[in-house]
Amino acid sequence: MISFEEDDRGLVLLYEVENNDPEWASKRLKDDGEVTVSNGFTVESTDLLKAPSKRGGEDPVYEFRFAEKKAGYYRIPGRILGCDHDVLIAVKGIRLERKTFIAERNIRIAARTH
Repeated sequence: MISFEEDDRGLVLLYEVENNDPEWASKRLKDDGEVTVSNGFTVESTDLLKAPSKRGGEDPVYEFRFAEKKAGYYRIPGRILGCDHDVLIAVKGIRLERKTFIAERNIRIAARTH
C-alpha cells in the first residue's frame, strides 16, 4: 500500500509491503541500489529516510523521500516516476495518492518516452 505524508522538506512516500516477503524491498535496495514499489515508483537506496518500521500492522513500512518542496511546488525526480524530466505539482489544490500517478491497470501515467 502506498500513501504520502508531508514533512518540512516536502513529501514522503510510505510503502507498506504488499506481498508475502516483507524483506524483498530491503534485499533489492541492498543488491541493486533501487526498487520499484507498487508497480510504478522507482526509488533508490539514497531515497530511504530510515530503516523500515512496523506501523499499525505486521508488515514493515518503508519511508522514502518522494519530493522536495520549493516555491509552492513539489519537485518529484523524474526517475521515481519513470520519466526523463522532474515533475512539478502545486503544493495546494491536489490530493496526492497512488492513483494520481498509476492508472487503474498499473500503468505509469508519466511514462518514459524515447
